Amino acid sequence: MVNLTNIRNKIGVKIFDNLGNTCTVYSLSSSSYDKWGDISPTWNAGVSETVVPYNILTPKSFEQFGELKVGELDIIAKYTSAITLTSSIVMNNKNYRVVDSESFDLAGGTLAKMFRLAESI
Repeated sequence: MVNLTNIRNKIGVKIFDNLGNTCTVYSLSSSSYDKWGDISPTWNAGVSETVVPYNILTPKSFEQFGELKVGELDIIAKYTSAITLTSSIVMNNKNYRVVDSESFDLAGGTLAKMFRLAESI
């Protein structure tokens, strides 16, 4: 009988092990304001994660969060991912911020997570 753990393992092997890219995820530790009133974030040490660009898995005609803007990218991450809406991600020597997220749930658990990233300047 197929259960949630079996499906997660198959997704891990067939998708993340075969198609995955390594990225570094930085989580927001705290933020303060500088003397000009601008937010000055403090980031925790980076954690390495394997993600898959979403356009590898689905036709270009379907984009989960609507059309991609210039500098945006959709990724799929494992269900154990530490990525949140306040994360900063470095992938392929580019910095990204997370602008949207969604979980793919089945049988009371999460199979994978999807994130829309916007390139940071």
